[in-house]
Amino acid sequence: MQLIAPATLERPHHELHVVVQVAETVVALVEHGVGDAKERWARNFLYATQLAAERRITGYDSTVMKLLPCAVPAKWGDVGPHFSLVSAPPKGNPTQAADGTVDDLAKAKQAARSLQGRIFTLPLDNPVNKFMLCSADNDEITNGPVQFSLTYGPEARAEVNRIRGLLGLGPFSDDHEIHQAICKVTHQTGHADMRASPLVLEWPMHRSNPGLCVPKQSLAGTAGSGLKRKFDPERGDQ
Repeated sequence: MQLIAPATLERPHHELHVVVQVAETVVALVEHGVGDAKERWARNFLYATQLAAERRITGYDSTVMKLLPCAVPAKWGDVGPHFSLVSAPPKGNPTQAADGTVDDLAKAKQAARSLQGRIFTLPLDNPVNKFMLCSADNDEITNGPVQFSLTYGPEARAEVNRIRGLLGLGPFSDDHEIHQAICKVTHQTGHADMRASPLVLEWPMHRSNPGLCVPKQSLAGTAGSGLKRKFDPERGDQ
């Protein structure tokens, strides 16, 4: 098995100019003035293929895995690559503040009207590659069981929490990772084989917040970069 050496992942920019965008299940920050949702997903996918070619995605094994662009069903409302401010996914738990208050998506959408057209600057500090094992119900419609994401550090968190405050929401907890989906990961022979892979079977399950995970096999080389979480049957998976 080919394991990839850990590396610092650098985006083409160290900050993004973003705007607030509202969709069916999310209020999010999206990059300002850079194509539509499909174009931005395509750009993220190309970025991921570059990282993979440079052996910079820790835990990605190109001998058995492959990368695919993220796909979002129209009924969910596709805003493209984004940073969630408020999310109420069809499967999984809605976002919540650090004090346990569950976010009210309807109220957040209404509050977001006052921020339309306003441009914010989001720092992209301390990027780390992580993975999310998503709901099996969505494998076919989203292009695979595993989502490859980049998480960011305290500067990104502070700005996201500041904007949440403008929506009348409390800050995220410290273990809610500020992340953006880059692409999907699956097995070269299909989604079912990816889920059945010994690699994935040893990954902790993940619910939408908080915490992404890294493959167990790469933890030794990326100390502190991932959260080992056990599946909680009362909470469910993403």
